[in-house]
This record gives sequence, structure tokens and C-alpha cells, in this order.
Amino acid sequence: MKKIIAILQTLVITALFISCGVILDPLKIQKSWPLSEVIFYQYNELYDSYKKWIGTNDLSPDVYSPIFGDLFGVRLKNISLTFEDNRTGKDKFYIKGYDASGDVAIDIVSKENPGYWEVDSFNNSIILTMPEAPSDPSAPVSLWHNGKTLINYWPMSTNDDLELYIKASDFGLDKFTADLSGDIKLDIYSIEAKFSTSTAK
Repeated sequence: MKKIIAILQTLVITALFISCGVILDPLKIQKSWPLSEVIFYQYNELYDSYKKWIGTNDLSPDVYSPIFGDLFGVRLKNISLTFEDNRTGKDKFYIKGYDASGDVAIDIVSKENPGYWEVDSFNNSIILTMPEAPSDPSAPVSLWHNGKTLINYWPMSTNDDLELYIKASDFGLDKFTADLSGDIKLDIYSIEAKFSTSTAK
């Protein structure tokens, strides 16, 4: 009977882990992740509630959708986040997007001034350390050049889907700003960024 109970307990624990997502494997993270969806959360103080705004993968917002680039404070589309294994030191990440033509790649976080990442296996979390602002005034600068550390627990629902939940306070800010058409600005409390390699196939 004790053996059956032990097996049932193991099955329950396993089911709980599976329902939370995928156990992180650094080897499966080391690739380029296209940004597939961005959800902006606007806080409504009057009703103590949040309104969701779904981003658009474009260079210009419309009346209902901020652009993906607002996540980084840039006007670029087709953005991707790449994780690399440095092997001889800290593992690096960098981010790029494309201009209106769709042909010219532009660094958001460059290989020359990358961020760093690691996996905390105990907490099943990914830890991203943002780069500092570059000393070269001609180098790209984004919201992600702040030297802050971002931690996300259970960020992968499948081996092809990575989700990062980002609060303005993670960046030392009271709020993010996202734009709609007509020069309408939204005060954003948090952002959910979804990256998927399955949509790139």
C-alpha cells in the first residue's frame, strides 16, 4: 500500500511540474527566438484593474495596438532574441530587429555590448542581466541598457515557446510608455513578451 501511495505522490508531483511548463535545459534555449506576441498591461487606478493591449509587429501603432518595439523603446519590427553559449565565460544574449524594408538588421542589444543569461535549475528560472549603456555615443541604446537583472520563473510552456513577464519596476521605472496612433500615450505597468520558434518554421 505504501508503495502505491509513493507512486501516486510521484505522479501528482510530476503532473504539477508538467502543468507549470518545461524544465529548463540551457541547450534548448541556445537559439534565436522570434518575438511572436507582446501584451501590454495598462493600470486603471479608478477601478483598480488592468487593461490589455495586444501589440502589433509593425513600425507604426494603430488606434488599438502599440508596436512590439515599445518593449525595447525602439521602432523596429521582426524582432528576435538570441541566446548564445559563450563556453569560455558568461553566456550572452543579444537582440535585433528590422527596419521598414525588412532587409536591414539593426541591433537593439548588440554582440559587442551583450546581455548575459543563466538558468537557475533549482528554481527553474532564467536570469537575464541587461547590459549597461555603451560608452560609444554612436552605439545602439534601448530600454534594455540599464544594467538591471530580470528573473522569470517557469518561462517555457513548451520547448518552442518562451515567455518573459516584465514589470516597469524591474527596470527601476514607475511605468513604461507605449504609443497608439494619434499621439496617444499609454502608461504601462507590465509587459508579457512571447517568443516562439514554432511560428518561424
